[in-house]
Amino acid sequence: MKTFSNGALKYWNTLAANYDKQKSRSQKAYVSILELMAEEVSGDMRILDIGTGTGDIALGLSKHVKSIDAIDYSPEMIKLAKEKAREKEVMNISFQTGDCYQLPFEDETFDRVIMSNLIHIIEHPDQAIEEAKRVLKESGLLILPTYLHKQNVKSVLVSRILQLKGHPVVTRFNETELLKYIGDRGLRVQKGVLIKNMMPLLFVTAMK
Repeated sequence: MKTFSNGALKYWNTLAANYDKQKSRSQKAYVSILELMAEEVSGDMRILDIGTGTGDIALGLSKHVKSIDAIDYSPEMIKLAKEKAREKEVMNISFQTGDCYQLPFEDETFDRVIMSNLIHIIEHPDQAIEEAKRVLKESGLLILPTYLHKQNVKSVLVSRILQLKGHPVVTRFNETELLKYIGDRGLRVQKGVLIKNMMPLLFVTAMK
């Protein structure tokens, strides 16, 4: 069973303190992501957010759903997410450290599973998607907003610069490649919405 390296854990723990500041450069894109996600959920659903970071996606969706489990491999990220939830008095999210390759949940537990900007930065996205499918209910939706590091010349250049600075970039997708990749994992793609950003992003939903 694959898992994360010590180097990856150190990177994300170190980044945690400045993560929100860096993410703020794509604030408009994240607003768009949340608006699109809100259309895909309803009040009685149970949601899993894999790779939650400091929790903004889960916190943004919390008013729309019954409960959310949100995991991240970085304890420092989860610490900050829990602090935000306390400050906002959000009570229906369970934040915990967890490994996307070995999810601590039973089969077919969730109505929606979110993997936001995750599959392009991990070493074994196939395995992570299989785990997500395992805990997703039949006909449930996997929601995968993903940065497109190969969408155009500018995105490739920005991607290379990020990588030189130490940011993990494992797989570079363009829009066509990402949709094909998800379909090849045995999922039925339902939606693909391109979001303009310094690094373009494709909001994808796919049914189990």
